[in-house]
Amino acid sequence: MVASASSITPSVLSHIYYSVLHEADVFVRSTWRDWLSTPIPGTIFILGSLTHLPFEEAIFNTMVTILNLTIYMYFFNTWTQYTSVEEDRINKPDRPIPAGITSAAAAERRGMALTALWFSFAIYRPDLIVETWILVLATITLGMNNLGRHWFVKNTLCMSVMTWGMLSSPRKLMGAPLPNTSNHLIALAVWVGLVLYAQDLRDVEGDKETGSWTLPMALGEDNARLLIAFLCMPLGYMTLWYNGMAQLAPWVLAGLHGLVSYRFMTLRNRKADHASFMVSRPFRLSVIKGSNSNSLYCSGFARSSA
Repeated sequence: MVASASSITPSVLSHIYYSVLHEADVFVRSTWRDWLSTPIPGTIFILGSLTHLPFEEAIFNTMVTILNLTIYMYFFNTWTQYTSVEEDRINKPDRPIPAGITSAAAAERRGMALTALWFSFAIYRPDLIVETWILVLATITLGMNNLGRHWFVKNTLCMSVMTWGMLSSPRKLMGAPLPNTSNHLIALAVWVGLVLYAQDLRDVEGDKETGSWTLPMALGEDNARLLIAFLCMPLGYMTLWYNGMAQLAPWVLAGLHGLVSYRFMTLRNRKADHASFMVSRPFRLSVIKGSNSNSLYCSGFARSSA
């Protein structure tokens, strides 16, 4: 009996080991593009709270916040990739399902487990119920509804409310909200809804095949570039200025908006469009950082005035 158990143990351990490696591979392939748009910006957004908390509480709350952001990123990517396999075969063939790393059935099971895990945060913290449902409904709209293929619904509505939900949850989880963060959340949500139209320029071929009604499909690629460069980007900057976020580094932010617009107008191919979109990700981080710095400044000013 003992010999039998000892002979089974290595195979069981080997199975567990390779299962863990497989899940890690699926996780990385599913999420690597989005670390600069979800966990990292969300973490930057809450940095200002750290100075208002005891050390142990700050560390614990930060870990919970990062876990929350990571689970949502994986939950969102799993479901949207499950419903966009044909598009991914053209635009992003390295993702787990088109690459043959996992099956659609396995992705569905993984998505159900992640859904349960995501809702568990609303049980752990009932004050997150609004953000939880907003992010779930936005995910359903983008991944499981034809409305999510329309440029206005996808970028202006869903991306805006997802930005609000994604940044509002960390603010509550940290337990030490800073002044002006509510205004900053709204400004960032509106800004994202304007500038993220740029992501559709790099996926034109896949959108044609799948019938997605993105801005380049609706207006034509040239007109879409003009609209993004000369309307969406300036309006995005004006949104940040109006809410007092651009004033901390006005020329830097204006230059970044101008750089991304210039690239989209002059470098017109899929590889360049992807690079331009990737340039805009550090650009987004700078805006999040500006929001955080502005909150810190206001908080410090309030303390000194008192």
